[in-house]
Amino acid sequence: MMIKNKIRMGDIISESYYKKDNNGLVIIFCMGIPSKSNFEELAKKYVDEGFVFIHPKYIGSWESYGDFSIKSCKETISSIVQGIRNKNLLSVFGEKIDLNVKKIFLLGHSFGGSVALTTGADLDIDGIIAQSPITDYRLHAKQKEYAEEDLLQLYDFLRLGFENVYRNLKKGDWDNFCENGDEINPADYIDKLKAKDVLILHGKKDKSVSYKKSRLFFGKIKGNSRFSKYIETEDDHSTIKEGSIQEIISWIRGFENEPIQYS
Repeated sequence: MMIKNKIRMGDIISESYYKKDNNGLVIIFCMGIPSKSNFEELAKKYVDEGFVFIHPKYIGSWESYGDFSIKSCKETISSIVQGIRNKNLLSVFGEKIDLNVKKIFLLGHSFGGSVALTTGADLDIDGIIAQSPITDYRLHAKQKEYAEEDLLQLYDFLRLGFENVYRNLKKGDWDNFCENGDEINPADYIDKLKAKDVLILHGKKDKSVSYKKSRLFFGKIKGNSRFSKYIETEDDHSTIKEGSIQEIISWIRGFENEPIQYS
């Protein structure tokens, strides 16, 4: 039976899903923007295979407290990783949540893929998984040879349809992010990512983010990792979240016989 707990760490609210007899492989899910509050159906697919699935809500979004910013997304994921390591996870009712933790992986889709890549580049974790990530915001939707969604136009949609979800997001900050990527531009982390184990998956039917850019980016970060891998699927931008689950599970299981880092 899947166990569900709502976790609070300071301003951060997270959903956790796992079975009592889980395998100790923890997946921290970095969601895209815009997104939805609940990913229980997605989580269950991983939990049924023995994994622990944790879905943090970025500071300033959904149930989490504070104001939303691009920087706060990285802060959210870093804080959760630290909380897991320190065994400092409490439910919203103040009850201690004792997780079996052997390895930690970041999994992100789209914008969340950028968060996973850049946050993971700065952390000592076991692996990073990015589905359809934007790899360079300075070039995104600015090259005619690639058909991509213009993120600048997304601000009005966020303001009008998600005003209380991404709270106090300023247009100037959003515009600057779209032009420069702020702190979550993967292209600025190439050297660090060369030393990481990274799985990038991208669908060839994606019309929002070019899979060809992910292919080129992976060539720059592969380094000498024996685990790093790039996979192209037949998915579009949205369907890859569930369409590539088996590839992700297979990749993570490759780490099961590696030395345990956490106790």
